Formats: sequence, structure tokens, C-alpha cells
Amino acid sequence: MAGPAHRHHRQARRLDAPRCHCRSWGDTNLALGDTAFIPIMLGWNAGNFHWNVSVFGFAPTGDYSTRQLANASLNRWAVMPRFAATYFDPKSGWQMNGVAVYTINFENPDTNYDSGDILNLEGSILKNFGPLGVGAVGYAMIQTTADSGEGARLGANESRVYGVGPILTYAFGKPRNPLTFIVKGFHEFGAERT
Repeated sequence: MAGPAHRHHRQARRLDAPRCHCRSWGDTNLALGDTAFIPIMLGWNAGNFHWNVSVFGFAPTGDYSTRQLANASLNRWAVMPRFAATYFDPKSGWQMNGVAVYTINFENPDTNYDSGDILNLEGSILKNFGPLGVGAVGYAMIQTTADSGEGARLGANESRVYGVGPILTYAFGKPRNPLTFIVKGFHEFGAERT
């Protein structure tokens, strides 16, 4: 009988002690991220129309550890072909911009997780009043191939999300070579994971 009474006594003491034996799941990582590079960029102008085509790359050079929640690196290569176009009429002040980026993601070798490829689309229309521009912006992020690899334990995830909102720009300096500050706000909708 001494054994059960002893166990009961310990349980009573635990009730008097603080009950939260919480673990902190947060993490912070202030470190260099991956290296982005642009080996190819070509641009054209024709009157009020401006286009450019480029290829971006991301090299996994940042701080990464499978033991951290917060990582400065994605620990995988990515290649991003990009097409952008702008129409700007300096007389009326109207401006339209659009960009399409297709991200080809490679496998993270430490987790054997291959993030799916992603199509990003963004467009805006603005009315410029001198250096100030006011308008609307929208975007779509559509994952075009499913996540895969041995590390994709939750299955073949695909996601998409859309957003719309206001855009505000302000250009400092000379009109031919301004420094432009851009503020965008988005209301997201249609977010889903399939």
C-alpha cells in the first residue's frame, strides 16, 4: 500500500506547481541569405512602350540548418525566367505595368524536398501627378507543379493565391533617372492548397 499512496502524494504536489511546461517554438536567424544573380537581361524601348526579358538565379549560399525553424537560405537552386512590360504616357500621366516570372525550383539536398515550380503574375495601373503616382495593383501566385521528393511527407502539395490593392509611388530626382519609392497593399483571396 505504500507504493500507491506515494504516487498519489506526488500527483497532488504537481497540481500545486505551475502547469505550463511550455516550449518555445520561435526562432530567429539574422544571417546572410541566398545569392541572387542576373546573368541575362535584355531591354527594348519603342515610344511609350518598354520591355525587358531576363533570367534570374538563386544560389543556396545562405545560412541553413535542418535543426533551425528560421533559415536565411532555402538551401536549393532556383532559375527564374522573367518578362516585364510597361506603357507610360508622360503627357497624360497614365502608366501600366506587368510582369510574369516562372520559378523553376530544385531539390533541397538536406531534406530531399523538391518545391514545385511557381508562376507569379503582377500588374498595375497608375495615374501619375508629377512625381506622385496613385493606382491599383494585383497579383497571382500559382504553383504549376506539385511538391515532391522523399521529404514531401504530406503529399504532393500545390498552392495558389491572388491579391489586389492600392499602389502609391513617389519619384525623386531627375525624370530620366529617378529614384522611385513604391508602397503596395494587398488584400489576398482565393488562397488554397490542393
